[in-house]
Amino acid sequence: MRSHRPYLKKAKEHLLSSLQKLSTTESINEKELWLNASNMNSEEQQVASHVMAGIQEAFVIALFTESAFVEVNNQPIKKLQVRFLEGVDETITTHEHNKVKNIRFESDNTLVFQKCWLAK
Repeated sequence: MRSHRPYLKKAKEHLLSSLQKLSTTESINEKELWLNASNMNSEEQQVASHVMAGIQEAFVIALFTESAFVEVNNQPIKKLQVRFLEGVDETITTHEHNKVKNIRFESDNTLVFQKCWLAK
């Protein structure tokens, strides 16, 4: 890890510690994982945002490997379809990150999880 980003080490430690505390037999409401960063200082916000990104990535991996049990509206999701979309946002002219990438996990036309990001 880069030394000029000490918050990354704290985020990694917090994420690993939090994941170890999760029950493997109970459902987790994803809304309970979101943090309210409004009262945090700048470094705490950086740590929190990287922890949330780590949780999202762990969830995406669990969806891909079919090791996550997912419920939507109290109904278990038995089969997921994955869609990956990629395009270019031509309105972005100020930097080189103008490719838009989007991954969607759906079940019977119900959105289970979606992530969208910009790339080079």
